[in-house]
Amino acid sequence: LHRFGIRIEEREQGYFIPGNQSYRSPGVLQAEGDWANAAFYLCMGALGDGITMTGLDVKDWQGDKAVLDILREFGAAVSTEGDSVTVQPGVLKGIRRDVSEIPDLVPVLCVVAGFAEGVTCFTHAERLRMKESDRIETTKALLAPFGISLTAEEACDGSVTLYIEAKENLSDLEGEILVDGSNDHRIVMSGATIALASGKRVRISDAQAVNKSYPGFFEDYGRLFADADVLIE
Repeated sequence: LHRFGIRIEEREQGYFIPGNQSYRSPGVLQAEGDWANAAFYLCMGALGDGITMTGLDVKDWQGDKAVLDILREFGAAVSTEGDSVTVQPGVLKGIRRDVSEIPDLVPVLCVVAGFAEGVTCFTHAERLRMKESDRIETTKALLAPFGISLTAEEACDGSVTLYIEAKENLSDLEGEILVDGSNDHRIVMSGATIALASGKRVRISDAQAVNKSYPGFFEDYGRLFADADVLIE
């Protein structure tokens, strides 16, 4: 709105927008890249062979940009140049993080935690229960077939802390692994992420849920990771 000439005054209890204003076109407007959806590929970069993404503004206001700092905390190598972000794998170790402001990132970050040494702790995760699915339960169900433990601990004030502990060895997992997408786009895309990281054959149900935010997800995923053994239904 500011770029279109609209004045907004920030006040102690909110915002005041004066009336009778006129919009003025800035002429050229660049749409911001979507950090929430980019986060899945950035996590795949940390868990796989690395990735470079363009069209991401590291100075914008999107809260999900925090994925960069979180991947650094885990131990991935993260670098930026202009609108380009590169994530390379590293020795991943468990972290502790308040996720109250980034609930959309938590399912895929739990996948990353499942391949990190030690226990990861995500605090203030209670908002996950109020998404397209109860993402505490659906993320727990996503991780369980891979031997990754997610425990939710609820405090008397209603806050929820998640503990994620990795399976030491995935080599003993045999056959096709079923992932319930729970009609939730973030769970479906997290399923694709854990399929790539595990190297196992994975079948994901409710894959059409990605249409909510990223209809072309599996087409792009297939082009980037042709060796991933993922079946969708």
